Amino acid sequence: MGAALAALLAMALYAPTLGHDFVYDDHLAIVANPAVQTGAPALIVTSNFWGPTEADRIATWRPAVTATFAADVALADALAPGHSAAWMHGLNVLIFAALCAALWSLCHALGASPGAATAAALLLAFHPAASEACVWLVARADLMLALFGLLYLRAHVRDRHGAALGWLALALLSKETALVLPAVAALWKVARARHGGERLNWRPWAGVAVAVGA
Repeated sequence: MGAALAALLAMALYAPTLGHDFVYDDHLAIVANPAVQTGAPALIVTSNFWGPTEADRIATWRPAVTATFAADVALADALAPGHSAAWMHGLNVLIFAALCAALWSLCHALGASPGAATAAALLLAFHPAASEACVWLVARADLMLALFGLLYLRAHVRDRHGAALGWLALALLSKETALVLPAVAALWKVARARHGGERLNWRPWAGVAVAVGA
């Protein structure tokens, strides 16, 4: 209930952004980016996130985000021609709503009461620090990193290591700063073991090391 409440309020709060257009770096990473406009898989997985004009200045690889932009363009062209910006803002809002729900789920998995988890999710939904990531289209990378990062941590809390690897891979394909997530999960695991007197089992982390190293 708390997760749904936070998600719905987040969508209501940012619904007006559907009337916004492309701004600033949106033109580089979306409007003038052949990988986004053509949707060619080879371009999506090999091209610079910021587009060809910035390839010599900023080398950034975020294929998961680029793929969502390309899907937005294709769907908008098919269903609502001329409204790709609105379609993209709508997806940003949905991702942010899912992020609020994921925070509630992680807090609950960590042992927080439903009320405390709801308070945390509502704080995220209404906090002004989250507005840039939700409103600015290219900041979808931050939204996707945060969403997949929280799902990765929740999977670790529940000892679902296979699922955790999948979420980590998606986070890494969304933004490079996801490299810190295994360290966060490891610190939590050490803290839980010391608090509960458990013996640490590091075997599931071998796959994490391979994924991060790759």
